[in-house]
Amino acid sequence: MTMRRHAELLVEQFVAGARNPARGERDGCTDFRKHVAWYLKGFPIGGELRRSLAMIESLAQLDDLLGKLDPSVPFPVETLGQPRGRTNSPGKVFLPDGWLASRDDDTPPEGAELDDSGG
Repeated sequence: MTMRRHAELLVEQFVAGARNPARGERDGCTDFRKHVAWYLKGFPIGGELRRSLAMIESLAQLDDLLGKLDPSVPFPVETLGQPRGRTNSPGKVFLPDGWLASRDDDTPPEGAELDDSGG
């Protein structure tokens, strides 16, 4: 199944870079969540199952939820060629105060490189 393989590859990537393999699986599954809506666009699976799939934390949980999908449902061909991602304009960008104070100075403002700065 394509969704399962995608999640599996993400988990492998995160496990390889993690000190704790269990955390790598959770992080890989968390990263996979953003792709669920893309995979399910146009399929009549119901809001609760769709939400559950978008909140997975493990491959076992994904397997369980994928088992609840009806494999006899035909592919929604009406979605072919339709955008599957964000269709509205991107959000407004906010820069830290002073970031563009001088176009000749490429030094980031103090505090802009902090882990919790949002940047």
